Amino acid sequence: THTGPGPHFQPLLHQTAHARPRTSPPTTARAAIHPSMAQPHRRVLRVAPPGSAGGSGDGEAFPTVQAAVDAVPLGNRERTVIRLAPGVYREPVYVPKTKNFITLAGASAEATVISWDNTATRIKHAQTSRVIGTGTFGCGTVIVEGEDFIAENITFQNSAPQGSGQAVAVRVTADKCAFYGCRFLGWQVRIFLHLQVRSLH
Repeated sequence: THTGPGPHFQPLLHQTAHARPRTSPPTTARAAIHPSMAQPHRRVLRVAPPGSAGGSGDGEAFPTVQAAVDAVPLGNRERTVIRLAPGVYREPVYVPKTKNFITLAGASAEATVISWDNTATRIKHAQTSRVIGTGTFGCGTVIVEGEDFIAENITFQNSAPQGSGQAVAVRVTADKCAFYGCRFLGWQVRIFLHLQVRSLH
């Protein structure tokens, strides 16, 4: 169970991601989006806390990334785009194998950050170890088990300090996944590819 402080959001206006010596540069500088983002038959969800700059506009916004993922139907077969307002989202995110065809889309890798500080020896997560695993396998800030997952223009950060041991930014245990214009930050094991990742651009 989650024993630390609850997930919360901090606009980049007030806080930026801590620069870490071991980083992956943005995987692309281009502004083009993945073709799935232009498909007419898709579901769009938004993430932005009430009162934030990204919370205005049409439709209801979810307060956390995980809340939006949880709202995707089980056995999903429709491309679902989850748009993240700019900011630092301090929360672990789990995409289960029962939820495929999810796209996480940020404004830019510099403006949109998902950050958490789990390590192989200390995991704070809403999911149990029976679900996400233990050790290095279970400590990812973002854990992706749903197939056909896409991430665009997001920084994935494990903010555990130097000397904390294995600390994964993203663990992917799913086929046909792709990352476009993303960064992966952390001291060790920034991305754990357990199965096939279709592309990193």
